[in-house]
Amino acid sequence: MVSMETSKYLRYAVGEVILVVIGILIALQVNNFNEAKKYKKEQKQFLTGLKDELILDTIKISEQERNFKGFQESVLNGKDLLSKTSHSNEEKKIFINAIHDLLKLTPINKNVNRHDIKISEGIISNIEIKNLLIKYFEVTKYNQEAQTKFGVSLQNIHIENIMPYIKLYPKSTASDNYDLKKLKKDYRIRNSFEMSILYRNVAFQQLNAQRNMAIELLNKISLEL
Repeated sequence: MVSMETSKYLRYAVGEVILVVIGILIALQVNNFNEAKKYKKEQKQFLTGLKDELILDTIKISEQERNFKGFQESVLNGKDLLSKTSHSNEEKKIFINAIHDLLKLTPINKNVNRHDIKISEGIISNIEIKNLLIKYFEVTKYNQEAQTKFGVSLQNIHIENIMPYIKLYPKSTASDNYDLKKLKKDYRIRNSFEMSILYRNVAFQQLNAQRNMAIELLNKISLEL
């Protein structure tokens, strides 16, 4: 009699344990499902925001290229005018504008580290997109640093090579600003134009590569969403 009651109690206890285990497993499964759903939602939000950011990057790159193109054409015109024996009043204005534009080279400012934490936490499940994004940020950072150095170098060139010969006063007339004969004798003036053109050509290449990477990322993210 006691044995039967014990056996009955054991079966009841085992049944209770099994029910508890099943309950725990179901709870874990539901929790995992909710976490996975939450992760997918966060990932979609992140990728959507990243897509908008990359679209804005391509717009800024195009705008920067247009600005650089204008400066480059101005500097090229100024360089060509160095070969002439004299300048007309219109050519003097063009030359002075070229001198102003010679030092204009500034990068697009972008915080490339703002997503570091989320990326390290695994917000992007697609390894190809993750690696390409990391590379894009590295290239963007490198371009910013390089173009900043180019700009500083051109400012120094302007101070050392241009200012001793050409005085740029906002209210002065073009004819008061420089002596063409003296400019033609100093190789540093032409070198200043050459360096400005060279740096800007490199910047064009960097911007083009950066835009191509942004477009590639946009295409892959669109497929992922």
